[in-house]
Amino acid sequence: MYRLKIWFISRKAKKYWKNSFRDNSRYSLQFRNDYLVKKIKSLIKSLNIEIDVKGYENLGSAGPCLLYGNHQDNFDALAIVYALKAQTEAKDDFNKIATFIAKHSLQYKSYTRYILNSLDTFYLDRDNVRKSLETFDKYGKFVKENKTYGIIFPEGTRNREGSISEFKPGSFKIAKKEMIPIIPFTINNSVGA
Repeated sequence: MYRLKIWFISRKAKKYWKNSFRDNSRYSLQFRNDYLVKKIKSLIKSLNIEIDVKGYENLGSAGPCLLYGNHQDNFDALAIVYALKAQTEAKDDFNKIATFIAKHSLQYKSYTRYILNSLDTFYLDRDNVRKSLETFDKYGKFVKENKTYGIIFPEGTRNREGSISEFKPGSFKIAKKEMIPIIPFTINNSVGA
């Protein structure tokens, strides 16, 4: 059921992504992120899902930083975007912008494509090492220049067992090369887990 609702949000995001792709000044990254936070908030409410965020204060006031965590379900990305929303109603408290790095096959799935593109997601081709390294470089520079919160799942795939798998070493090269701080996080009791 939640996959259908994610697809609906994706269709709405398509309009904003296409306009922004043609003219980056039309919809800023902050606007696109805020729009998705609003839609994800209504999705979470309609599905009666509770998300408890602990340690938000460790993120600091402004990026850039890289958030490394486990990955249990497709819903995790939406939960992270929701968890990075502003915690107060103050005018100077903005939603933190998430930037993902994802496997390249997700850019072809209709229910994830426009949501991920709205967040300026970078796609990783795991079969081509040279392209993967170029993507890591571009991703690190983007996160640093735009002061976003880069989200990386260092296990490289979903792990529904609840344990932590071996981390892929390539994911840490971004932090080392760009000198971006790492903040670990964990997702417990995800929707599909």
